Formats: sequence, structure tokens, C-alpha cells
Amino acid sequence: MKILFTKANMRINQFIMLSLLFVFSTHSTILMAEVGDNFTQGNFKFTVMSEKGDQGTVSVAAASDAISGTLNIPLFVRNKTVCYKVTSIADEAFFKCSKLTGNLVIPTGITRIGSLAFSNCNNLDGILILPKTLKVIDGYAFNECSSLSGTLTLPESLNFIGEGAFQNCSGLTDSLFIPRSVRHIGNLAFNGCCGLNGTLVISEGVESVGQYAFAGCSGLMGVRLPNTMTIVDNGLFSGCTGLTGTLVIPNSVKSIGYRAFSDCYNIQSVIMPKTECSIRYNSFDNCHELITKLLDFKGISSL
Repeated sequence: MKILFTKANMRINQFIMLSLLFVFSTHSTILMAEVGDNFTQGNFKFTVMSEKGDQGTVSVAAASDAISGTLNIPLFVRNKTVCYKVTSIADEAFFKCSKLTGNLVIPTGITRIGSLAFSNCNNLDGILILPKTLKVIDGYAFNECSSLSGTLTLPESLNFIGEGAFQNCSGLTDSLFIPRSVRHIGNLAFNGCCGLNGTLVISEGVESVGQYAFAGCSGLMGVRLPNTMTIVDNGLFSGCTGLTGTLVIPNSVKSIGYRAFSDCYNIQSVIMPKTECSIRYNSFDNCHELITKLLDFKGISSL
């Protein structure tokens, strides 16, 4: 009887151990999602970016391009036992989601808007509201969102505006203020934003502004450049026919690129840097009166 009792106990102990292993394994599987894992809820697809215990972060994208109406991106999302904070909008997240309409409100907590995230969402016909947590707007994020309207307010948290980020957002209006937190504005960033009809202010602290970044912004009436800029790059303000009055080039600028101010024929005068500044061929193309005046400036190395 003693042997039978011992064997029975062994079987019970084995069963308990196997049960515990199964529970532990299942529990671990629920909690331990890997970076890059995806899950879908409603109209959204989420990608795990980080996870620790019962908390984590995810990026968000459309589950399909059939998503329609006003976009309401959640602040948080729960999957199984983990609560994730939505911190970024994925590359191509809502690319060509042409059925999206109305205002576009990016929620607080988002730090990055990926490349091509809203590109060609040309039926978004309201205002764009960006959060105070935003640091990066990647390349072509809002490219061809031509129906977005009203004043664009860039948050003081923003560090980087990528190539073509707002290219051909022709419905944006009023003045544009680039905050001092921004260090880089990419090529073509605001190219073709012809609805901007006030003053462009690029704050002190902005170090580089890419080629043709504001080309074709024909409604701009004035521009203020920072003393942190060293180059006015190729085509930067080409076709900004609305610019009038006096153009002031900061003393920090050492070079003015090819066609930088071409066709800005309504500028009446220009104040050049006190130090030597190289002007590339055709920098002021079709600005005939300005070219005549520039020939009298000392310190110009080439024209």
C-alpha cells in the first residue's frame, strides 16, 4: 500500500508541475510581445516599439486605405494584458487614404510623424493641429494635402522638418513661424505652399534650410531670416513673387545659392551682410533692379 501511495503522489506532483509550467508559459506569451509585432483594433494597425511589464509604446497606421471620415487617433490602446501608449505615426501610415475628411488632430504624446504618413490625403479639408510633444516631421509627411486649411502652428518641441514635409499644401494660409527648437528644414519642405500670405519668420537657432524649401510660396509678403543661417541655399525662395519691401540677409550668411531669389521681382531693395558673401550665378534671376543695386555692394565675391 505504501508503494502505491507513493506512486500516486508522484503522479499528482507531476501533474501539478506540468500545470504550473503551462500557466507560466501562457502568461509569459501574453506579456512578452516582441518589438515589431503587429496587432489590429478597429480601423488601426499598431506596431510594438517597446514593452516593459504591463506597459509599452506603439506606432499607429490605418488597417486599410478604406478608412474614412474624421480621423481619431487614440492616446492609448490595450492588447491582452499590456497597455500601450501611442507615440508615433508610422511611415506611410495613412498614405493615399483619400476618404479621410475634416480636421486632422494629432494627439498629445505623438513625438514623430513618419515619412509619407498623410501624403496624398487630399480630402482632409480642415485645419491641422500638431501636439506640443512632436519632435520630428519626416519626409513628405503631408505632401499634397492640398485641402488642409488655415494657419499652421508648429510646436516649440519640434526639432526636424523633413524633405517635402508640407509640399503643395496650398490651402495653408496666413503667416508661418518656424520655432527656435527647429534645427533643420529639408529640401522642398514648404515648396508650393502658395496660400501662405503673410510673413515667414525663421527663428534664431535654425541652422540649415534646404534647397527650394519655400520655392513657389507666391503669397508670402515678407521673410525674416535668422543669424544662425550660413547659407541661403539653391532656389530657397524661387518664385516667391509676393515678397515686397526690403530683404535683409543676415551677417551670418556666407553664400547665396543658385536661383535663391529668382523671380522675386517685387523686392525693392536688399541689405547684404557686412562681411564677404558669395552670390551664385542667377541668385537674383529676373530681379533686374536688384541686380543693378547689388553690383554696388562691397564684399560680394561673385555675381
